[in-house]
Amino acid sequence: MAHLLELPNKIRLARNDYFVVQKAYRGWDRLAFLLLIQLTAIVSVAIMSRHEPSVFWPAVVSALCLLGAQAVFWVYTYPANVATKNWTGIPDNWEMLRTNWEYSHAAGAVCQVSRHEFSHYRRSSPHVRLKRLAFIGS
Repeated sequence: MAHLLELPNKIRLARNDYFVVQKAYRGWDRLAFLLLIQLTAIVSVAIMSRHEPSVFWPAVVSALCLLGAQAVFWVYTYPANVATKNWTGIPDNWEMLRTNWEYSHAAGAVCQVSRHEFSHYRRSSPHVRLKRLAFIGS
């Protein structure tokens, strides 16, 4: 979610400032295993609840949102990381890479927030679900 909220400020930074800010992300790749744990948990819930549609379908949608976020990462974010040597080198097309990196993180954040909403949707009462849907639709 932070990537989505910081986008308006980061996208306008000058080259040197942007590359300084990107140093804050060094080492985050070490936490990638958590995504596998998250996906395993969601798929496990889907399998165990396959005969309970009110749990099964939100779990399936949650898994699809997580996979969607990963697809965006591997198609847009990862190539930008490689081209910039994890933002330690400045290629000629750095602005296009920055745009891809920033907007792909924003799209990933939307996928993760959607995943979170669907994972909680199955546990809430019908009244709470209606309030959430009204909020999302506004």
